[in-house]
Amino acid sequence: MTPRHARGRVRPTGTPADRFRPDIQALRALAVTLVVVYHLWPTRLTGGYVGVDVFFVISGYLITSHMWREAVETGGIRLGRFWARRARRLLPSALTVLLVTAVASIWLLPAATVGSSLKEILASVFYGENWFLAASSVDYQAAESAASPVRHYWSLSVEEQFYVMLPLLLVGAIWFARRARLPHRRVVMGVIVSAALASFGYGLWLTAVSPAAYFSTFTRLWEFAFGAVVAIAVGRVSGRPWIAALGLVLIVGSAVAFDAATPSLAITRSFPSWGRPLSSSAAAAPLSTAWDSGDPSPTWGARRMRSTCGTGL
Repeated sequence: MTPRHARGRVRPTGTPADRFRPDIQALRALAVTLVVVYHLWPTRLTGGYVGVDVFFVISGYLITSHMWREAVETGGIRLGRFWARRARRLLPSALTVLLVTAVASIWLLPAATVGSSLKEILASVFYGENWFLAASSVDYQAAESAASPVRHYWSLSVEEQFYVMLPLLLVGAIWFARRARLPHRRVVMGVIVSAALASFGYGLWLTAVSPAAYFSTFTRLWEFAFGAVVAIAVGRVSGRPWIAALGLVLIVGSAVAFDAATPSLAITRSFPSWGRPLSSSAAAAPLSTAWDSGDPSPTWGARRMRSTCGTGL
């Protein structure tokens, strides 16, 4: 029995995997712009770090959409093909940048810092930069924390690790649902939501005791899960343009209003941690209304969202 014929059958939602999504590209551009402006002028856009959260939610949505559609249409997920596609898309450019950076570091950096920079470059090659920084007890926002040429690779490392974990999670959930003759959508949603709650709870605890919480994949997993839940549930959501607009307002508003003192999971050790859930929910809002159920064409809400993002950028 495959997901196509099982109880709780679902129809593919969203758009074909190869369809260009200008609305999501605009949302991505907004997220990247917030982070870049934050790093260039941290005192002018004090909450620009929320762009990282937005980007993680988008990644969770896109990857889950692709794999869930494949599971529904074919009855399974071809893990080898998925991982090979990720490698072809990311490895050439990522490794080229790291190679050039390594040569430039040896040539340009002071001798005292070359060794540590090369260690981080090596960690980035294997997509482990986030764990290297966590093990080094680096505080991302501390002024005394010396930057490195590849510190930004920590977020790419988290994404790549998510790309390994999520397919295995989905395959396991679908296998269990098939064996137990349970609705596949409900089982997959239950697994993702459970993983998100566990990640969020772990993040609350770790944030209180260690700056490593900022870089941990396990404290970030719930942000990807926001997007994953939307990807699976979006077929049951009708387009609501005001939700998309509200999400965009909350994203920009968070970037303007938040700062280093804002209680925010994996940023400070304050409680309650409401900052990151707010920004992640804001990112999920436009995604949830971007495409109407069963209709591959953009809804009015998606078109309006693209227009709004384009104007803002």
